[in-house]
Amino acid sequence: MMAVLVPPSIAEFTEDQAPPALLQWLRQQHAAGTVLGGVCIGSIMLARSGLLDGRSATTHWSSAKSFAASYPAVRLEADKPIVDD
Repeated sequence: MMAVLVPPSIAEFTEDQAPPALLQWLRQQHAAGTVLGGVCIGSIMLARSGLLDGRSATTHWSSAKSFAASYPAVRLEADKPIVDD
């Protein structure tokens, strides 16, 4: 697989949207060299997987404060619409 884009959600993020099996699958794809990206709440899923630790990321402005508190190992750049790291 060349790339995976985790799409946004029209609702608030819930734990049900990121089951352990999905997070493990994302880690496996990354390990295989797949390029990963997320849009809005999709960034939360990538952060939950641990794949954004030590990297720059952005998310929807309404989620920025809770994102920063929940994922301190991620360098949140909430003022940017797109981050490529």
